[in-house]
Amino acid sequence: MRIAIVYESWRGTTRAAAGGICAILEREGHHCTVEPVATADPGRIVEADLLCIGTWVQGLFLVGQRPTRGVMRFIDHLEKLDGRRAIAFCTYKLSHGGTLDRMGAALESRGASVIGHFAFRGARPSRDFAAFARDLR
Repeated sequence: MRIAIVYESWRGTTRAAAGGICAILEREGHHCTVEPVATADPGRIVEADLLCIGTWVQGLFLVGQRPTRGVMRFIDHLEKLDGRRAIAFCTYKLSHGGTLDRMGAALESRGASVIGHFAFRGARPSRDFAAFARDLR
């Protein structure tokens, strides 16, 4: 399966998580591309079989958690996804609040079928993600 992993990272944590996601998925036999939203081409990204879009969580401690404007703008610029499968992920320190729900809703509004939401406290993908990747077909 061809998987496009697109992320926005501030201090490198989300970039490292995207790389970890890629490593896990490639061990399961998938082909991945990894790139930041700043350089990703929305028209090319939608050619992948699965979109994996990630962000760090903006907000003040436990108040106002949300995805970054950059990742939400990127989602808004995607062509119609017409049922294409997608995953939303985020990295956080204290709480991710409604970040994944907002990203999922934005992806669904573009026509995606969101098949997973993953929040990582730090840069390492969770065991839940590894289990998800093993079952992904």
